[in-house]
Amino acid sequence: MTTAQQSVEERPNFFTVNDDPEAIRIGIIYVSLSVFMIPFYCIFNYVMWTDKEIKRVLMYRLMNQINLIDFGQLLCHFVSGFFPIFPEIIHRSRFFSSFVGSTVNSLWQAMFPYCCVLSISRILIIKKKMDPNHLNWPLWGILVFGWLFTITVWLWSWLGMSFVFGHIGWEYDFSMWSSRYLQIIEIAWCWPAIVICYLMYVGIIIHLMIVMTA
Repeated sequence: MTTAQQSVEERPNFFTVNDDPEAIRIGIIYVSLSVFMIPFYCIFNYVMWTDKEIKRVLMYRLMNQINLIDFGQLLCHFVSGFFPIFPEIIHRSRFFSSFVGSTVNSLWQAMFPYCCVLSISRILIIKKKMDPNHLNWPLWGILVFGWLFTITVWLWSWLGMSFVFGHIGWEYDFSMWSSRYLQIIEIAWCWPAIVICYLMYVGIIIHLMIVMTA
């Protein structure tokens, strides 16, 4: 009998429960919170996408897309909850677990261009520099570039097996050469977006205060 055959036979059952109680609790929390929130997300998204008045407003249309991205993350967290409970899933299906982890991380990164575009649009609308019902081409460009970037990072991290479920959550697997670069890219992508959003909303607050005191 070969070593490979022995290792396959010695592996525990696919749905063998983890002998670590803490990991099981973490998995139950993941699954429970997701199951509780999924119906609310379904109802909320249905209302937002079917209401004609809401769909007419540009800001709401952008927020609807963010809601769908959020819902995708929620579904990934639901699936993730089974990994600490049944760790053999990760060991036997690394390609699948890498898909889930890369998807949830990439969807999180996909939100940042939308947040930037929303914050910039709001201050442009307040200053009457943009039509509230039409998005400027440069802002469309940010969204398109954001999706191209997100899809590239998603494929890179998924096929490169660089994102794994650790003890309590998803993390980069630094035994893979691509993980260090993906982490740097993520930081370089997220922090400027956070700063831009912060400055835009500070600008909106200052503008409103000036208008109110004028």
